[in-house]
Amino acid sequence: MIVSNTSAGDVQVARLQQVFLRRRFTIGLVLVAGLVLSLMSYLATPPRFSAEAVLALDVRQLQGMPSESVISPLPQDSPALKTELDIIQSRLLAEKVLDRLTGKGITLDPYKRQVSLADNIKSALQPVLSGFMARPASVADAPSPERRRDDTINLLLSNLRVANDGHSLTIFVSYTADDPTTAATVANTFAQAYLDHRVEVQLNAVEMVRDWLGQKVASLRHEVESAESARTSFRQENGIVEVAGTTLQAQRVSTLDQELVTVRASLGGARARLETAQKLAAGQDALALSEVLASPTIQSFRIEQARLQRAIEDIANAGAIKSGDLPALKSQLASLNEQIAAETKNIVDSLANEVAVLETKEASLTTALQAAQADLAKGNMALVKAAELDREATASRELYDSYLTRYKQTVEQDGIASPEAQLISEAQPAQGRISPSLSFAIMAGLAGGGLAGVGAAFLRELTDRRIRSPRQIEEALDTEILGAVASPPRRRRARQQGIATAFDHSIANLRARLRSHTSTSRAKVLAITSVQPREGKSLLTAALARSLAASGCTVLAFDLDLDTAGLEDMLVGEPVMGLDQALRNPDLVAPLGRSPEDGEIAVIACRPGRLPPEVLVDAKRFGALLKKVRSRFDIVLIDTPAMQRGAVAMQAAAQADLTLLVVNMAHTSIRDVTAVAAHLRSTGRGGLSVVAANFSRPAPFPVQPEKIVPSVPPATSVPATGRPRPAGTGPVTA
Repeated sequence: MIVSNTSAGDVQVARLQQVFLRRRFTIGLVLVAGLVLSLMSYLATPPRFSAEAVLALDVRQLQGMPSESVISPLPQDSPALKTELDIIQSRLLAEKVLDRLTGKGITLDPYKRQVSLADNIKSALQPVLSGFMARPASVADAPSPERRRDDTINLLLSNLRVANDGHSLTIFVSYTADDPTTAATVANTFAQAYLDHRVEVQLNAVEMVRDWLGQKVASLRHEVESAESARTSFRQENGIVEVAGTTLQAQRVSTLDQELVTVRASLGGARARLETAQKLAAGQDALALSEVLASPTIQSFRIEQARLQRAIEDIANAGAIKSGDLPALKSQLASLNEQIAAETKNIVDSLANEVAVLETKEASLTTALQAAQADLAKGNMALVKAAELDREATASRELYDSYLTRYKQTVEQDGIASPEAQLISEAQPAQGRISPSLSFAIMAGLAGGGLAGVGAAFLRELTDRRIRSPRQIEEALDTEILGAVASPPRRRRARQQGIATAFDHSIANLRARLRSHTSTSRAKVLAITSVQPREGKSLLTAALARSLAASGCTVLAFDLDLDTAGLEDMLVGEPVMGLDQALRNPDLVAPLGRSPEDGEIAVIACRPGRLPPEVLVDAKRFGALLKKVRSRFDIVLIDTPAMQRGAVAMQAAAQADLTLLVVNMAHTSIRDVTAVAAHLRSTGRGGLSVVAANFSRPAPFPVQPEKIVPSVPPATSVPATGRPRPAGTGPVTA
């Protein structure tokens, strides 16, 4: 198995090369036309001059004021720089530039047209065209001043170019005009107008902020006065007096609350002591009370009681029970105990009185505290409102102070402004023009013409339905091409000198392939047709007949084509018989009977008569004739009309063993070839082979003697007249 090493990319490149080679004249013509048009445009275009001014944005800022300026410094970033470029190219700045140019006496004409090649052609043809015009064209009205101003601004902006290199804060302002001085003046005016615009923006901003701050300070002053007056009036109406940060009502409530807590604590202690005293008094243990022990009277009674008890114990210890002092001592002791009990009762009663006093005081403080709390609650409501008024007054005061400070700072900045940019290079009149450029015109002409030429070539390829290669035929018909026939020579010198041409060699190759190929070697009856007339079908039939005869074959050629010069004219001197005569007497159609090495050609021509060819070439009569001549001749060639001219070709193809479809690749579309092949295959009889004719021009071809290139030594044929002549030496015409 043979494996191809050609990749798909190589195939595509090869196809492109074929397209360029096939359409080289189209590409070259369009390329030259584009170059000529570009050069003519270069010669007709007036010169243009450009001037450039250079601006640099200042990185350092002025710090003359201690406070912050009204307008912040220009940010040093790409968006800010792009904004400055847009400002220079804005319509606002263009209007200012136009006013300055008008003040300098420089006038720009927006309606001045550039005389181009088209204008020159139009001016030259105007006298000729005026005779065909029904009426002269109306003159346009003069533009209004507003329209003229707008058009002039558009002219300024269209010729202006503002750029930045992307790595610095430098701005390049260039302007293009017909005059170098005008270009430099306009570029410098744009640069200066931009600097003045930046100063004007800052001054206007300071003035606007100053006026607004003055009005704002006046209104805030009135608000502060109103807020403070409302706060003072409200405090006076509600009796709100604050001492050390608190009101009198709050201080009174605090004092009463503290007193009430103290009284309640004392009351609790008194109640506890009273309850303890009452319990001890009931249990005869009243002397254990601290109040009883602390009483001086009780202390003196206790001393006396101890003395009496000690005296009684001494008497008892001495055994003087009957002593007369003992009753007196006991009586004194009993009396003393009664006094102690009475004094203890007085102490308990004093505790009860203390509790009662504290309870009364508690009730009084509670009532006073409740009243003070009610007053405090009322005062707190007013105090909340007063605090709100205080906050409003304070906020108004702070806002007023801040605006007043900013207003003073703005007044101090009045008249101080910096453009934050500088003109580092003024535009100078250009010494040379920038357009048109001869090198650019040549490059543009070559590039445009080349692209247009390639486009025209591909357009022709898309619209050209002709066959480009034999392989296209094979792919469309799914069959192998039997052979390719070269175009016959235009000059007779090669024929006269007996030199074999490419056409002679292609016919010889076709004959050899026809007799050796497996699909065509057994075919004796060959119908030769074409898609349309004048494709060289008859020339191929005559040349193939002579080549077969030169190789020793007896050939019978049917000429069924009445529309063009047929075999009867090409094979002059060969035996010729009419088709109607052959159909009436088939036995007359026979070779001369020379030796097997000698070939000969017999021609049966269909001449105009009463019966059309469609009737003569019917299946029955013409088939019977073909059946008889099969055994008499080595090969039978039928030259039929083109498939587009009638049904004779279909009838002949139905009777033939093989149909040769001649395709002139220079003048036939692949669509027609496919349709004709489908019709021929529908006959159901014999095979179909294709012969590619590379004829560069349509028939008729000039009559030229043909040089036969046989595979065997050429033979001589003896026509019916008996005059011997070499086979294949007759004149050939299409």
